[in-house]
Amino acid sequence: MSATRPLRSVLKAATLSLCALGTLYVGAITYLWLNRPAISFDVVQRLNSLLPQVAEDQRGWPLFKKGMIALGAQEEFAFPDDAKWVIDGEFLRQRTAGFDLLAQAAARPASGYVPSIHPQAADADLLPYDPAQARPAAPSSPVFALLLPQLGLQRKAAKMCAADALHALDEGDSARFVRDISTMLGLANQAEESGFLISQLVGSALRAMAFERIIMGLEWRPDVVSDEDLAKLTEILRSISPSAYTIDLDAELLGITDCIQRTYTDNGSGDGWFNSVYATRLLTELTAMSSSDAQKDDSNDSWSATATVLLSPISAALVATRKETIDLCESMMRQCEEQSRLPIWQQDASQESTFESLASRTEFAKIKWTLLRLLFPALSRASHVRRMGESQSLAAQVAIACIQYRRSHAGVWPTNFGALAPKFLDTPPLDPMTGEAVTLENVGASLVISSTAPSHRVWPDRDVQPPWVWFSGDDQLKRWRAGEKPEVTSP
Repeated sequence: MSATRPLRSVLKAATLSLCALGTLYVGAITYLWLNRPAISFDVVQRLNSLLPQVAEDQRGWPLFKKGMIALGAQEEFAFPDDAKWVIDGEFLRQRTAGFDLLAQAAARPASGYVPSIHPQAADADLLPYDPAQARPAAPSSPVFALLLPQLGLQRKAAKMCAADALHALDEGDSARFVRDISTMLGLANQAEESGFLISQLVGSALRAMAFERIIMGLEWRPDVVSDEDLAKLTEILRSISPSAYTIDLDAELLGITDCIQRTYTDNGSGDGWFNSVYATRLLTELTAMSSSDAQKDDSNDSWSATATVLLSPISAALVATRKETIDLCESMMRQCEEQSRLPIWQQDASQESTFESLASRTEFAKIKWTLLRLLFPALSRASHVRRMGESQSLAAQVAIACIQYRRSHAGVWPTNFGALAPKFLDTPPLDPMTGEAVTLENVGASLVISSTAPSHRVWPDRDVQPPWVWFSGDDQLKRWRAGEKPEVTSP
């Protein structure tokens, strides 16, 4: 009898401990259930407060809609050596009024388009509209439900302007060529108004399209563009804001903060616990938005919901707290913004790789930073794309300057960049990947512009050919990429 007493004591203590742990666990479940995430701000309203504020009569969106309706639905256009070239030319000439409306819209200080959760009746003439969904966004609407249909339309408009620019040169219309380039660059600015990273990347893509058309046009028909219009192109390119080549992450941070307020408790002091129940609900809501035809299995949903509730204290203990998540996210985003303001050769993408190392070092780390691993965008690549736009603009300015010099010097190409400054070019360009000087020289009868750098750093540690262009030419400019040897005329 005496021998069993210690065993009974151990069993009793173990039972009491398990009961205590069970009570604590149930208490944790109850705490997480009662302390539900609270929506403390309307993310759509706050995002829209960041939009440019313009008077109604200064909004470009109404004119843009009229222009797009006048232009029609065609998106793909042929190049000059294609059999469809003549047909496209006739199609574009018949839509001059549409291009004029786009030019007027792009010249306005802002588009004035206001993103929303549901399509708006005011845009039913251009965008799909269902009256059954025509209701104001509730404060509980997540940021990922926000619609940005204007981006696709602006990209389509820019593609049509790019096609029209080449036809303008073919028809000897210099002013029309400049109008189309200016429209594309204006649309690029308006595409960025929502502040999201995707909007900024669309803006960069539209600018790159405009820069490409300038270079292509000056290679193909440099004689068509008048001296006055060459000067206008230079002025347009120089007027592009430096912010067009950097990233602004205020909207991205606001979006991630919105996800955090929907998935974390809030202790009133900026901290709180991850709540897997509401994280699962948010994920389900987002899945439903992207898969409207998905079949719902109520039995699986009930089992999944029960399991999520029972496991919520474990996930709360393992996943980073609200403050840890916000602090790390904001710190990384501000570092990326600072890096994007530097030339490419000075940028350091290590903070992103440091986060990848931190978040993937162990299985526990993968769980701890689950939310950021899901939501955090590829910022180093975005910064690279944005900053490359500056060198593409500079490449176009170099091409214009060389042609202007040649016209004013009886057909002779410049012999160095000093000959171009300051009348035709502000300063000699630098290699965008290394920061080393770019050289301009005559080789025989040809102009050769090249980098003095023996090799180009692949940034950031990716095997990608840098997308900028420099020039060589005899009778006209010819494009070549870094690492390629241009064909030149021997003396």
